[in-house]
Amino acid sequence: MLFWNRYTSVIYGVEEPETHLHAGYQRKLLEKLKEKSKNSQMFVTTHSPIFVDRIDFDNSSIWFITKEKKTTKVERVNVNDGQDLKDILVELGVRMSDMFFAERLLFVEGATEKEILPLIAEKLKVDLNRSGVEIIAMRGKDTGKYHIKMWSHIAKNTQLPVFYLFDGDATKEIEESRTEGYLTDENHKLLGAADIEDLYPEDITRKVIKSMIPSIEIEKVDLSLPRKKKLDKIFVENDIEHWKIPLGKRVISEMEKEQIKSTMSEIKEVFDMFLR
Repeated sequence: MLFWNRYTSVIYGVEEPETHLHAGYQRKLLEKLKEKSKNSQMFVTTHSPIFVDRIDFDNSSIWFITKEKKTTKVERVNVNDGQDLKDILVELGVRMSDMFFAERLLFVEGATEKEILPLIAEKLKVDLNRSGVEIIAMRGKDTGKYHIKMWSHIAKNTQLPVFYLFDGDATKEIEESRTEGYLTDENHKLLGAADIEDLYPEDITRKVIKSMIPSIEIEKVDLSLPRKKKLDKIFVENDIEHWKIPLGKRVISEMEKEQIKSTMSEIKEVFDMFLR
């Protein structure tokens, strides 16, 4: 297995860094490698399902390396192709229940939701760990339909409860999956907001943006809804590419429990529905 990040000066190569590490330490190590890869190109070979599951497809890719007689074959994995991902799991020799060590699977659209939902749960005094919840990013609504099909089959085979949380712009994908019988009223929630960023309080969002970009004239910033494209433009103009997760984490850290309950009531509903 191989994943890499496209960016600049120094190139790092690491061979199977997960060797002899407990699963928890594998996750911590992967986060450190991701952090390092923001400024350097990173190549990592791995047989760890934990590494494969947590790859960020926005700035990374998976390459499948196999031996055919005396020839080494290197192929890039198409994340939209179900068979490609299934081949990886077969090669790793794991089952989904082995991979996640979970009692429940909560699917969200992307890495931002995956990172900030545990912070929201913590503010609401919801213990996801005690409930055995594993949060899994579907990597965007464009590939969501495939994942809904695949994980529906996995849930059936492993008998793990599954719930899907979608941003408000996934209406078409949801309707198609409902028609095909993969989604029901009980196993998914469609947010009213187009994107998770639309749920952030405007005053706190401005404060956090100012802390991330001290030179910005924050009073002139347009944060009207929908705001994701506006935020993206702000950070791109200030040469900050990976802003979504840092922004989300800082905003949630600034919010009080009652404020989260009122502005993010739909997410609280998801916890209530899924954990009841």
